Amino acid sequence: IDFTAQLTRLRGANPDAVLDWSRYTAGALIIRQLRQMQSNLPIFGSDGYAVPAFVELAGAAAEGVIYVTPFSIATAANS
Repeated sequence: IDFTAQLTRLRGANPDAVLDWSRYTAGALIIRQLRQMQSNLPIFGSDGYAVPAFVELAGAAAEGVIYVTPFSIATAANS
């Protein structure tokens, strides 16, 4: 999947950051394509970025990406 047209428009808007709420497969493609466009914008994503497959698919482009997730006391108790 090629997100070049959308990412080019996004870059042209001169944003302060990128918020990507896609799942891990599309997210990895978006992040890789942003990095290929030499974008150093901060990137925030959904909990889909927490899936290990996201890092596998995005590779080095995943470095520095921040994802948000809801807090769960049940999950925190297992840490």
